[in-house]
Amino acid sequence: MEGEGRVLSPKERSSDSCTSKVFLQKLLAELLGTYILVYAGCSAVVTNISKDNVITLPGVAATFGLVVMVMVYTLAHISGAHFNPAVTIAQATCMRFPLKQVPAYIIAQILGSTLASGTVRILFGSKHSEFPGTIPSGSHFQSLIVEMIITFVLLFVISGVFTDDRALFAELLGTYIVVFAGTTAIVTNLRKDNLITHPGVAMTWGLAVTVMVYTLGHISQAHFNPAVTIAQATCKRFPLKQVPAYIIVQIFGSTLASGTVRLLFGAKHSEFPGSMPAGSDFQSLILEFIITFILLFVISGVSTDNRAVKELGGIAAGATILLNVLIAGLISGSSMNPARSLGAALVYGRYEGLWVYFVGPILGAIFGAWAYNATRTKIDNASNVIGIYGIGIGHIASDASDIYGSAMRAALAEVQISKKTIEVQMGSAMHVDVGSKRLTPGNSILMT
Repeated sequence: MEGEGRVLSPKERSSDSCTSKVFLQKLLAELLGTYILVYAGCSAVVTNISKDNVITLPGVAATFGLVVMVMVYTLAHISGAHFNPAVTIAQATCMRFPLKQVPAYIIAQILGSTLASGTVRILFGSKHSEFPGTIPSGSHFQSLIVEMIITFVLLFVISGVFTDDRALFAELLGTYIVVFAGTTAIVTNLRKDNLITHPGVAMTWGLAVTVMVYTLGHISQAHFNPAVTIAQATCKRFPLKQVPAYIIVQIFGSTLASGTVRLLFGAKHSEFPGSMPAGSDFQSLILEFIITFILLFVISGVSTDNRAVKELGGIAAGATILLNVLIAGLISGSSMNPARSLGAALVYGRYEGLWVYFVGPILGAIFGAWAYNATRTKIDNASNVIGIYGIGIGHIASDASDIYGSAMRAALAEVQISKKTIEVQMGSAMHVDVGSKRLTPGNSILMT
């Protein structure tokens, strides 16, 4: 927690008081942030309804997402940028927020939302039915479960601070969230007369992957896909012994997500693209091979090459998913993921064409990863820095091989050193073995 391990200044100590100037500034930030968020989002909803769907549902979703992002960057350093009683209460239960400040935060948030709703009503003369999120359009049970799941996703992302020993749990939850979000968008689009649109569905898949990569990449490497796990293992960037466990939890997460969608919407098997081909098996096989090849080619570039801008890895992965769904979604379903396809098949007991979604993605992933390897330049001169996910772990000096760095922070299993080549293999070790010596954080080894 902030301030732990150091002496707080009098100003910081006084900020805990519910009557201090600093705390009142926090409340004002929460009120204004909630007002702007609710006003912008509800205005987009009302405008979309009154202007014959000119903004579209993806546009409305983008409005809410953008205004949250803007307000977080503007006010997070002041109030924490909750803008939501559910966030405040959840953070308090995890002891990340003072319990005594919860009531005041909630009052400020409710006041901000009420003022925003009143402003929209005055400006547009809006009806109650034009304020989604206040009355369910489906059954109460459907809305309850959907709200619980999407708020779970929100807080899971916000609280993405699990420790490394929870990698399998992270893979399960990440796979569940990605498959649930994408499949729900597909089913909703089919049920609501193409309201979301195919580009909107593609955007949903891409955004879900991007969010989960940034939330869980530092924990489990954010595979969420057996094809990714297998491909990384064949390139020695992931420990082979961990592959079976990863695949099992990925399939479990996908199956739970598919079951949830079926329970909520009574969805038919035909509403789960990516579990059986819409075109011929041959068409879908080739498409799945190509798009998964592209996916692993991109992932290998942005996450394993020290020359890439690794901070943008999540965006690159999400954009690739979006692109691939646009390319192949209406033919093969753009699975790229054996776990996603098998989960739906298990829920419905339908397995025709399933082999396409095993052979195509797995082979495409392996070829994509190795194709990028073929473009990779060997590190054979001085002053090259190697790293994973933007974390430098080693350096070659001009007169000796002096290796040092933050192995504890990087996900490394082994560094092999020869005179002209350095190979980095990804894993979950807290140390690096170099020959017969062990490198731990803060130590260095001089190779002669």
